[in-house]
Amino acid sequence: MEDTFEENFTNSTDEYEIFEINSTDTFDLYDLLHAIDLSGQLFQDYFWIASCFSNLFHLFILLHKELRSSGSYTIMIGICIADLTIAIISLENFAVKLSLLPETYPIPPQCLRSDYKSFIPLLRLRQQVDTLGRRLSVWLAILLVFIRAVSVKFHMKRWVEKINKPRVAIYMMTGVATFWLFFDSWQFLFTTVFWLPDNVDDICKVLPEKYIKQIHVYAIPTNFQRIVSYIFELSSQLKIMAAICHLSLTVYLSIQLRTILRRRRRLSGTNNVEAAVNTKLILFISIAFSITQCVGALTVIDYSGDAISIKIITTALTISNNLRTLNSISNVFVCYFMSVQYKNAVKSLAFWRRREVYVVEDISLQTIYQARDN
Repeated sequence: MEDTFEENFTNSTDEYEIFEINSTDTFDLYDLLHAIDLSGQLFQDYFWIASCFSNLFHLFILLHKELRSSGSYTIMIGICIADLTIAIISLENFAVKLSLLPETYPIPPQCLRSDYKSFIPLLRLRQQVDTLGRRLSVWLAILLVFIRAVSVKFHMKRWVEKINKPRVAIYMMTGVATFWLFFDSWQFLFTTVFWLPDNVDDICKVLPEKYIKQIHVYAIPTNFQRIVSYIFELSSQLKIMAAICHLSLTVYLSIQLRTILRRRRRLSGTNNVEAAVNTKLILFISIAFSITQCVGALTVIDYSGDAISIKIITTALTISNNLRTLNSISNVFVCYFMSVQYKNAVKSLAFWRRREVYVVEDISLQTIYQARDN
C-alpha cells in the first residue's frame, strides 16, 4: 500500500514538473509574441500615413503619358489605387481611435425578424471597399509578376506584346475586380428594406413600442448563411493559394532573370551594372511581396483554440499588415531606381527642374543693316 502511494506520488510529481516546464515555455513564447504584436501595432498606424503620401506621389508619377502607355505600368496604377484605398481606410480608423473623427456608424437594431439579418449600409460599404482593395492589391501583383515572367521567357512572341498593351491590361484588371466584387458582395443583391416595428421578431413583440425604434432597416436573408460560411472558408484557401502562386512565379522569374544575366555576361564579356541592378530590384520587390503573402497565409491556418494559437494569428496578421505597408511604400523607390522612364517623369516635375540661363549676344541695328547690305 505504501509502495503504491509512493509510486503515485512520484508519478504525480514528475507530471507536475513536466507541466511546470511546459507552462514556462508556453508563457515565454506568449510573451515574445505579445511583444512583437504590440511593437507592430505601435508602428502600424504611422506606416499607413507614410503609405498614403507615398502612394499619392506614386500615382501622380504613374499617370504621366509616357508611363501609362505601358501595360505593366497600367497594372501598377491599379495596385497603387488599391494600396491607397487601404491606407485611407486605415487612416480613418487611426483618426477615430485618436478621437480626431467621430465614430458615425450606429448600432444595428436587434429586433428584426429572425429570417433576416440587418446591416449598416455605410459600414458594410466601407468593409467591402477595404476587402476589395486588399484582394486587388494581391491578385494584381500576381498578375504583374505573371506578365513579367511570361515577357522574360517568351519575349520574341507576338502575343506577349499584346498582353503588355494598356488596353489589354485594363481588360484584365476589370475582370479581376469584377470577379472579387461579385465574390464578396453577391449576397447584397438580395437586400431588402424593412420598417420597424412592423417586422419585429417574435421575442420583441412583448416589449413596449417605445423600446423599438421606428426606422428603416437594411437586411439580407439568413438562409444564405451556409453559402456565406462556405465562401469564407474558400477565401481562406484562396489566400494560401495566392501565397503559393506568387512564390512560385517569383522563383521562376528569378531563375529566368539570372539565366539572362549570365548569358549577357558571357556574350559581352563585361558586367552590365545597370542590368544587374534592375534584376536585383525586380527580385527584391517580388521576394518581399512573397514573404508578406506567406506570413499572411499563417492567419488562415486552422489552429487549436488555445491562447498561443490565437496570439500566433494576431501576431502574424500584424506582421503581414506592416510588411504589406512597407512594400507599398517601397514601390516608388524601386520604380525610380529601376526604370529610366519613371526617373525621367520624376525629374520632369516643376520643383525638380533646374533653371537654364541662355546668353544672347547683343546685336545692334547697324550690324543687322550691314549684314543685309552684304
